Amino acid sequence: MQPGADEDLQSIAPRQSTKLAAAIQGAAGCIIALAALQVILSLEFDDPWLDLVPRIVCGAGVVVLVLAIPIYGQRLWACLVALSIDILLTLVLAAWAIYSLVLGIYSCMQIVAVPLALASAVTVGFALGAAARAERARRALRDAGEGFGL
Repeated sequence: MQPGADEDLQSIAPRQSTKLAAAIQGAAGCIIALAALQVILSLEFDDPWLDLVPRIVCGAGVVVLVLAIPIYGQRLWACLVALSIDILLTLVLAAWAIYSLVLGIYSCMQIVAVPLALASAVTVGFALGAAARAERARRALRDAGEGFGL
């Protein structure tokens, strides 16, 4: 084993910030998808554009849920993609929640989805450093011939 390989292997192990980010990411994806599915199944809009928004949000919620797996594996690309989707979803969900409340549509799941998407973005942002360290460690191990499929 090359010198420094032990430190590299320790860098690959998921840290607490990464575990928290993956857990909140998975919970956010589940709640977002379910909140959008609730709107899809219970409401009809006259405007086809308004009917399209919950379907897109539902798909994005599923993507957010699936991204929790590579985030737990400290993949830098997954953290970057999830961070951008989470920020966008926070803005869209906040606007949609305000629009829904103005129309008199009250959904607890929809109201909970907004801060959960924001919490997901914040925790994934904190996990970026650990993912970058793990990515560098994987590259160092791979260059030393000890990648082990990591």
